[in-house]
Amino acid sequence: MGSFTIPASLVGGTRRPRVMIVGVGGTGSHFAEAFARLQHTVMALGHPGFEVTLVDGDRVSQSNVGRQRFYASDTGLSKALCLVHRINMAFGFDWEASHGYFKPKSLGDVRTPDLLVICTDKALLRAEIGSHMAKRPSEALWADFGNGAAKGQVCLGHLGKPAASERLPNVFDLYPELSQMERADREEPSCSMAEAITRQEFPINQQVAQLGIALLWTLLRKGSLDHHGYFVETTPFVQTRPMMIDPVAWSFYGYEAPKAARRARAKRAAAG
Repeated sequence: MGSFTIPASLVGGTRRPRVMIVGVGGTGSHFAEAFARLQHTVMALGHPGFEVTLVDGDRVSQSNVGRQRFYASDTGLSKALCLVHRINMAFGFDWEASHGYFKPKSLGDVRTPDLLVICTDKALLRAEIGSHMAKRPSEALWADFGNGAAKGQVCLGHLGKPAASERLPNVFDLYPELSQMERADREEPSCSMAEAITRQEFPINQQVAQLGIALLWTLLRKGSLDHHGYFVETTPFVQTRPMMIDPVAWSFYGYEAPKAARRARAKRAAAG
Protein backbone atom coordinates (compact mmCIF):
# COMPACT_ATOMS: atom_id res chain seq x y z
CA MET A 1 0.00 0.00 0.00
CA GLY A 2 2.70 2.50 1.01
CA SER A 3 0.53 5.60 1.23
CA PHE A 4 -3.03 6.71 1.92
CA THR A 5 -4.94 9.43 0.06
CA ILE A 6 -7.49 11.63 1.77
CA PRO A 7 -11.04 10.40 1.10
CA ALA A 8 -13.43 12.74 -0.69
CA SER A 9 -15.70 12.75 2.37
CA LEU A 10 -13.09 14.71 4.37
CA VAL A 11 -12.36 17.21 1.60
CA GLY A 12 -15.83 18.70 1.98
CA GLY A 13 -16.79 19.26 -1.65
CA THR A 14 -20.57 18.83 -1.37
CA ARG A 15 -21.11 19.08 2.40
CA ARG A 16 -19.17 19.64 5.58
CA PRO A 17 -17.53 16.43 6.84
CA ARG A 18 -19.04 15.02 10.04
CA VAL A 19 -16.66 14.48 12.97
CA MET A 20 -17.58 12.82 16.27
CA ILE A 21 -15.19 13.07 19.23
CA VAL A 22 -16.02 10.48 21.90
CA GLY A 23 -14.53 11.13 25.34
CA VAL A 24 -13.40 14.67 26.18
CA GLY A 25 -11.44 14.03 29.35
CA GLY A 26 -7.67 13.64 29.62
CA THR A 27 -6.72 13.33 25.96
CA GLY A 28 -10.07 14.22 24.43
CA SER A 29 -10.34 17.70 25.94
CA HIS A 30 -6.87 18.60 24.65
CA PHE A 31 -7.69 17.12 21.25
CA ALA A 32 -11.05 18.92 20.98
CA GLU A 33 -9.55 22.36 21.62
CA ALA A 34 -6.64 21.66 19.26
CA PHE A 35 -9.06 20.40 16.59
CA ALA A 36 -10.99 23.67 16.89
CA ARG A 37 -7.79 25.56 16.07
CA LEU A 38 -7.13 23.14 13.21
CA GLN A 39 -10.62 23.75 11.82
CA HIS A 40 -10.16 27.52 12.04
CA THR A 41 -6.86 27.19 10.15
CA VAL A 42 -8.10 24.95 7.32
CA MET A 43 -11.18 27.15 6.87
CA ALA A 44 -8.85 30.08 6.27
CA LEU A 45 -7.32 27.96 3.50
CA GLY A 46 -10.66 27.27 1.82
CA HIS A 47 -11.97 24.16 3.58
CA PRO A 48 -15.69 24.40 4.54
CA GLY A 49 -15.04 23.25 8.11
CA PHE A 50 -16.64 20.37 9.97
CA GLU A 51 -19.88 19.36 11.65
CA VAL A 52 -18.47 18.34 15.04
CA THR A 53 -20.20 16.56 17.92
CA LEU A 54 -18.57 15.96 21.31
CA VAL A 55 -19.85 12.93 23.23
CA ASP A 56 -19.20 12.31 26.93
CA GLY A 57 -21.41 11.30 29.84
CA ASP A 58 -19.09 12.54 32.59
CA ARG A 59 -19.08 15.78 34.55
CA VAL A 60 -16.07 17.87 35.53
CA SER A 61 -14.57 16.95 38.91
CA GLN A 62 -11.93 18.72 40.98
CA SER A 63 -9.32 16.13 39.99
CA ASN A 64 -9.88 17.03 36.31
CA VAL A 65 -8.95 20.69 36.79
CA GLY A 66 -5.48 21.49 35.44
CA ARG A 67 -4.74 18.07 33.95
CA GLN A 68 -7.68 18.37 31.54
CA ARG A 69 -8.95 21.47 29.72
CA PHE A 70 -11.24 22.53 32.54
CA TYR A 71 -11.21 25.15 35.28
CA ALA A 72 -12.39 25.22 38.89
CA SER A 73 -15.53 27.11 37.86
CA ASP A 74 -16.44 24.22 35.51
CA THR A 75 -16.76 21.68 38.35
CA GLY A 76 -20.06 19.81 38.12
CA LEU A 77 -20.74 20.77 34.51
CA SER A 78 -21.10 18.32 31.63
CA LYS A 79 -17.67 17.96 30.02
CA ALA A 80 -19.08 17.84 26.49
CA LEU A 81 -21.42 20.81 26.94
CA CYS A 82 -18.78 22.87 28.74
CA LEU A 83 -16.19 22.44 25.99
CA VAL A 84 -18.66 22.98 23.15
CA HIS A 85 -19.92 26.26 24.60
CA ARG A 86 -16.36 27.48 25.14
CA ILE A 87 -15.20 26.52 21.63
CA ASN A 88 -18.29 27.93 19.90
CA MET A 89 -17.93 31.24 21.73
CA ALA A 90 -14.22 31.46 20.90
CA PHE A 91 -14.42 30.57 17.21
CA GLY A 92 -18.03 31.19 16.17
CA PHE A 93 -18.55 27.51 15.33
CA ASP A 94 -21.76 25.50 15.56
CA TRP A 95 -20.36 22.41 17.25
CA GLU A 96 -22.83 20.24 19.17
CA ALA A 97 -22.60 18.25 22.40
CA SER A 98 -24.18 15.02 23.60
CA HIS A 99 -24.14 14.43 27.35
CA GLY A 100 -24.25 10.64 27.40
CA TYR A 101 -22.18 7.56 26.72
CA PHE A 102 -21.44 6.46 23.19
CA LYS A 103 -23.21 3.36 21.84
CA PRO A 104 -21.23 1.55 19.11
CA LYS A 105 -24.39 0.07 17.60
CA SER A 106 -25.40 3.58 16.54
CA LEU A 107 -22.68 3.36 13.88
CA GLY A 108 -23.56 2.26 10.38
CA ASP A 109 -26.62 4.43 9.80
CA VAL A 110 -26.85 7.42 7.47
CA ARG A 111 -25.47 9.75 10.17
CA THR A 112 -22.27 7.78 10.79
CA PRO A 113 -19.44 10.33 11.07
CA ASP A 114 -16.85 10.65 8.34
CA LEU A 115 -14.24 10.73 11.10
CA LEU A 116 -14.80 8.99 14.44
CA VAL A 117 -12.33 10.05 17.14
CA ILE A 118 -12.12 7.81 20.21
CA CYS A 119 -10.38 9.24 23.28
CA THR A 120 -11.94 7.18 26.09
CA ASP A 121 -10.02 4.89 28.44
CA LYS A 122 -12.30 1.90 27.78
CA ALA A 123 -10.67 -0.95 25.86
CA LEU A 124 -13.92 -2.88 25.47
CA LEU A 125 -15.57 0.07 23.73
CA ARG A 126 -12.93 -0.17 21.01
CA ALA A 127 -13.53 -3.90 20.70
CA GLU A 128 -17.28 -3.30 20.38
CA ILE A 129 -16.73 -0.67 17.68
CA GLY A 130 -14.29 -2.87 15.77
CA SER A 131 -16.51 -5.95 15.95
CA HIS A 132 -19.67 -4.05 15.04
CA MET A 133 -18.14 -2.39 11.97
CA ALA A 134 -15.77 -5.16 10.79
CA LYS A 135 -17.92 -6.32 7.88
CA ARG A 136 -19.97 -3.20 7.28
CA PRO A 137 -19.27 -1.11 4.17
CA SER A 138 -17.98 2.32 5.17
CA GLU A 139 -15.52 4.90 3.89
CA ALA A 140 -15.36 6.53 7.36
CA LEU A 141 -12.09 6.82 9.26
CA TRP A 142 -11.44 5.98 12.92
CA ALA A 143 -8.77 7.93 14.80
CA ASP A 144 -8.02 6.23 18.11
CA PHE A 145 -6.07 7.72 21.00
CA GLY A 146 -4.79 5.62 23.87
CA ASN A 147 -2.18 5.95 26.57
CA GLY A 148 -0.81 4.46 29.75
CA ALA A 149 1.29 6.05 32.46
CA ALA A 150 4.04 7.39 30.18
CA LYS A 151 3.37 5.82 26.78
CA GLY A 152 0.68 6.41 24.21
CA GLN A 153 -0.31 5.99 20.60
CA VAL A 154 -2.63 7.36 17.98
CA CYS A 155 -3.83 5.15 15.14
CA LEU A 156 -5.84 6.20 12.08
CA GLY A 157 -7.65 3.47 10.16
CA HIS A 158 -10.86 2.65 8.34
CA LEU A 159 -13.93 2.18 10.51
CA GLY A 160 -15.46 -0.47 8.25
CA LYS A 161 -14.82 -1.92 4.79
CA PRO A 162 -14.23 0.76 2.14
CA ALA A 163 -15.46 -0.04 -1.35
CA ALA A 164 -13.31 2.33 -3.35
CA SER A 165 -9.88 2.10 -1.70
CA GLU A 166 -7.47 -0.24 0.03
CA ARG A 167 -8.25 -0.70 3.69
CA LEU A 168 -6.18 1.03 6.37
CA PRO A 169 -6.21 -1.17 9.51
CA ASN A 170 -7.69 0.38 12.63
CA VAL A 171 -6.62 -0.03 16.25
CA PHE A 172 -8.80 -3.12 16.77
CA ASP A 173 -7.36 -4.80 13.67
CA LEU A 174 -3.87 -4.34 15.10
CA TYR A 175 -4.76 -4.97 18.76
CA PRO A 176 -7.58 -7.56 18.87
CA GLU A 177 -6.61 -8.32 22.47
CA LEU A 178 -8.55 -5.17 23.43
CA SER A 179 -11.57 -7.47 23.73
CA GLN A 180 -9.88 -9.24 26.67
CA MET A 181 -9.09 -6.18 28.78
CA GLU A 182 -12.08 -6.10 31.15
CA ARG A 183 -9.81 -5.68 34.19
CA ALA A 184 -8.34 -2.40 32.91
CA ASP A 185 -11.84 -1.09 32.22
CA ARG A 186 -12.88 -1.75 35.82
CA GLU A 187 -10.29 0.62 37.29
CA GLU A 188 -11.91 3.37 39.35
CA PRO A 189 -11.44 7.00 38.27
CA SER A 190 -8.90 9.10 40.14
CA CYS A 191 -10.31 11.01 43.10
CA SER A 192 -7.49 13.55 43.37
CA MET A 193 -4.87 15.25 41.24
CA ALA A 194 -2.10 13.42 43.14
CA GLU A 195 -3.69 10.03 42.43
CA ALA A 196 -4.20 10.94 38.78
CA ILE A 197 -0.53 11.86 38.37
CA THR A 198 0.59 8.56 39.92
CA ARG A 199 -1.35 6.79 37.17
CA GLN A 200 -0.34 9.01 34.25
CA GLU A 201 2.54 11.40 33.70
CA PHE A 202 1.26 14.95 33.31
CA PRO A 203 2.38 15.52 29.66
CA ILE A 204 1.19 12.25 28.11
CA ASN A 205 -2.38 13.30 27.23
CA GLN A 206 -1.21 16.51 25.57
CA GLN A 207 1.53 14.68 23.66
CA VAL A 208 -0.86 12.09 22.23
CA ALA A 209 -3.46 14.73 21.32
CA GLN A 210 -0.93 16.89 19.48
CA LEU A 211 0.42 13.93 17.52
CA GLY A 212 -3.11 13.18 16.35
CA ILE A 213 -3.56 16.78 15.27
CA ALA A 214 -0.26 16.63 13.38
CA LEU A 215 -1.45 13.49 11.58
CA LEU A 216 -4.76 15.05 10.55
CA TRP A 217 -3.09 18.31 9.53
CA THR A 218 -0.77 16.42 7.18
CA LEU A 219 -3.70 14.51 5.67
CA LEU A 220 -5.82 17.64 5.18
CA ARG A 221 -3.01 19.89 3.98
CA LYS A 222 -0.98 17.51 1.81
CA GLY A 223 -3.76 15.12 0.84
CA SER A 224 -1.90 11.93 1.70
CA LEU A 225 0.02 10.06 4.39
CA ASP A 226 2.86 7.56 4.41
CA HIS A 227 2.18 6.76 8.08
CA HIS A 228 -1.11 6.35 9.93
CA GLY A 229 -0.18 6.85 13.54
CA TYR A 230 2.46 7.49 16.15
CA PHE A 231 3.89 5.92 19.27
CA VAL A 232 5.15 8.23 22.00
CA GLU A 233 7.00 7.87 25.31
CA THR A 234 7.52 10.72 27.76
CA THR A 235 10.11 9.14 30.08
CA PRO A 236 13.06 9.16 30.53
CA PHE A 237 12.84 11.62 27.61
CA VAL A 238 10.26 12.26 24.90
CA GLN A 239 10.50 9.86 21.96
CA THR A 240 8.12 9.48 19.04
CA ARG A 241 8.10 7.06 16.14
CA PRO A 242 5.65 6.75 13.26
CA MET A 243 3.30 3.85 12.54
CA MET A 244 4.14 3.31 8.89
CA ILE A 245 1.64 2.32 6.20
CA ASP A 246 3.34 -0.97 5.49
CA PRO A 247 1.75 -4.45 5.23
CA VAL A 248 5.01 -6.00 6.46
CA ALA A 249 4.92 -3.86 9.61
CA TRP A 250 1.24 -4.74 10.12
CA SER A 251 2.04 -8.44 9.87
CA PHE A 252 4.03 -8.18 13.12
CA TYR A 253 0.71 -7.46 14.83
CA GLY A 254 -0.83 -10.52 13.20
CA TYR A 255 -2.79 -8.42 10.69
CA GLU A 256 -2.83 -9.35 7.02
CA ALA A 257 -3.85 -6.70 4.51
CA PRO A 258 -6.80 -7.98 2.40
CA LYS A 259 -4.76 -8.26 -0.82
CA ALA A 260 -1.93 -10.05 0.96
CA ALA A 261 -4.40 -12.39 2.63
CA ARG A 262 -6.00 -13.24 -0.73
CA ARG A 263 -2.59 -13.93 -2.26
CA ALA A 264 -1.66 -16.17 0.67
CA ARG A 265 -4.90 -18.16 0.34
CA ALA A 266 -4.39 -18.53 -3.42
CA LYS A 267 -0.82 -19.72 -2.86
CA ARG A 268 -1.95 -22.30 -0.30
CA ALA A 269 -4.71 -23.49 -2.62
CA ALA A 270 -2.26 -23.87 -5.51
CA ALA A 271 0.18 -25.77 -3.31
CA GLY A 272 -2.59 -28.09 -2.12
